[in-house]
Amino acid sequence: MKCGFIGAGNMAYAIIKAFIEKKVIPSSDIFIFDKNLHRQNEVCGELGVTAVVSAAAVAETCEIVFLAVKPHILEEVLPEVSKTAKNYNPLFITMAAGKTLAYVQSLLDYDARIVRIMPNINALVSKSVTAFCGNQFVTNYDIAECTKLLSAIGTALQIEESKFAAFTAVAGCSPSFVLIFADCLATAGVKMGLGREEALSAALMAIQGTAESALTSKTHPRELSDRVCSPGGATIEGVVSLMASGFDTAVVNAAVAAYNKTIAL
Repeated sequence: MKCGFIGAGNMAYAIIKAFIEKKVIPSSDIFIFDKNLHRQNEVCGELGVTAVVSAAAVAETCEIVFLAVKPHILEEVLPEVSKTAKNYNPLFITMAAGKTLAYVQSLLDYDARIVRIMPNINALVSKSVTAFCGNQFVTNYDIAECTKLLSAIGTALQIEESKFAAFTAVAGCSPSFVLIFADCLATAGVKMGLGREEALSAALMAIQGTAESALTSKTHPRELSDRVCSPGGATIEGVVSLMASGFDTAVVNAAVAAYNKTIAL
């Protein structure tokens, strides 16, 4: 099975790298096109995949085509590939935030098989949680293939398209929120005498371990937090300070802002 990517940005790179490392698709069967030739050549050189001359050539060459361009670029790219795609009928997998299955199909202008996905940057370490859904022309085989591919970058979760904006805010955008939180913790560590690198390592490893513990125990996060808070101890003192600073509200507001932006796209 040949797999193509229109666009060779960070997410495309992460997915391609995972496919090759997990031996899901060999590099010889992966083809990419990006208008940024420097980026295209960079990815080809590093991952050993093949560049093609146009977006239409990806649709002609591959059974599965990932649309890995920014949302506003779809309008430019898809009409270019429509005629070729109609003749070869590849499965399109779009990851453009805010762009619906119906929108992508309207640009292709035929009964295309389309799956919409929302991965996150944790695909780089095969820890993405990726939502997906398909249009009415997608087959059970397509869904099975898509699930297998997405499992190479983490966990695949089939959801209704109406929930995509909320999923994007909670799972797609949140790595950025968590990284800012980690950096703030590290800054506090430096203020209290730790070196920058050791403070950041401590913060990131604590976050990683906490997430793994929560997933394994399946206990509500608030209950787990309470277990760490000894009466009159340091942790509860910090928790009360977070609450007084509006931490809970700030997190909710950040996710809602991301949701609203996704809807606006």
